[in-house]
Order: sequence, then C-alpha cells, then structure tokens
Amino acid sequence: MKLIREHINFERGLDPKKSMATGRYGIEAEIKLLSRWGSSYLDKDTVYYEIASGSTDNVCIKVGNKRKIFPLIPESKPGRSKYIFQTLSEQSSKIWKRISKIAWDMGAGFYKDAYYNKINIEDPYKIQESINFQRGLDPKDAMKTGMTNEYPQWNLFHLLYQEASNSENFIYVTPINYEANQSFRQIFHHKETWVEPSFSIESKFIHSMGTSGRINDKYSLYLTKNEGIILSDDNTGDVKEIIDLKMFDKVTKCYDQ
Repeated sequence: MKLIREHINFERGLDPKKSMATGRYGIEAEIKLLSRWGSSYLDKDTVYYEIASGSTDNVCIKVGNKRKIFPLIPESKPGRSKYIFQTLSEQSSKIWKRISKIAWDMGAGFYKDAYYNKINIEDPYKIQESINFQRGLDPKDAMKTGMTNEYPQWNLFHLLYQEASNSENFIYVTPINYEANQSFRQIFHHKETWVEPSFSIESKFIHSMGTSGRINDKYSLYLTKNEGIILSDDNTGDVKEIIDLKMFDKVTKCYDQ
C-alpha cells in the first residue's frame, strides 16, 4: 500500500496533484530559446526582454519524445509583428500564454525557469479564480458570457477572434473594439445595421501590387445584434455574412499553408 507523505502541502486552494507532482504535474516541458549563440531556458521574464530587443529567435518545447519549434515572435515581414497594436507587457503576456498552452497541450504540467526553479503551468482551459465576482457585479458581466444574451453570435465571434489571433497567416490582429458604436451598410441586405464589437486583420497574403508597393489582404469583422457577423474586405469594400469557422477560413485563408 502506498502512503501519502505527511509533509506534502495540502493547503487550501492548492491542487493535490500539484503537491504530489502526479499526472501531468510530474511531466516537465523543457522550454528553451534557440539563438545563434546556442540555447537557454526561457521563462516569462526572458520573453519580455526578448520582445524588447526585437528577437528573431525560435522557441523549442520538448516534452518527452515530442518536440515543437516555432518563432518566438510570429511575423510575416520585418518590423510588423502580429501584436503591433499591443503594449510590450501585453505582447509578452500573450506570447507566453501561447507558449505555455502549447506545452500544456503536449502533456506537460511544469517547466523550469532560468534559475532551475520548478514552475507549474496553469491550465489554459480553466476559468481563472481571479475573475472579479465582487458583490453587486453580475458574474456574467465579469466573465463576459452575458454578451451571448445581447449578441446571439458572440460565441462564434469570440472563437473567430481567438483563431485569428493564433494564425500564423496574419501579420496583425487588433484587440476587439467594444466602443465602436457605428452604423454599417450591408450591401447584400441593402440596409443599415448597428454594430459594436469589431476587430481588424492584415494578412500576409498579397491582394495586389500598387504603385507604392504590395498591398496585403485586409479585413474587418463586425458583430451585430440582428444581422450576425459581417466580414468586410477593406480593400474592395465587399461584405459577407460569416456563419461558421470554415467560411471564415475560406475567405481569409486563416489556415492556409
């Protein structure tokens, strides 16, 4: 019979599996930065300084026999990071979340920082306890799930935003603009519709070659209360109603290799 050691820390709020390092919390992700000078351990702080210095190095994640290598900062042309509209802290946080999510999806539960300290990876699919459920605040407002009541297509819109943000084919994806409050003309319905949440995309694919150089595909995605999700081609002015992820991919080439 296997006994649980008494010194294991089962303090309130701590996952017992983390304390005992069982399951995935016993599996390490070796996260390293690959550069021309060799490899080094990569952690949150290092990501921040790498972005600040304009790093073009790769990340290598190794979990057991599995290994993935990809650019630390996804970009399609010099000086145009897909996170160009975000602050340095926001960029580093988003990139580190992407790295830790990949490590989690590969089956790992922890990594070691530059000082060889063991750091548990947070479950990226778990609702964070830090969500503000203060007295008087609607939990749906805190979690932004109440948007589904106001906008029936909110879940799909948010999914499209996540997929666009993770796509290597987009040079940048702006944050969702919740304050747009604008009227948008739908050509195919021949009427005005009120929109609020929206975001814009610039693709690495070329739309045309103009006198001033190449023009990339650019799109804006609008969420409406009554007309669904509208995708506008910012180069041509054409609009389409997006009904699912497959259609979004077909129009924008989100997953094209």
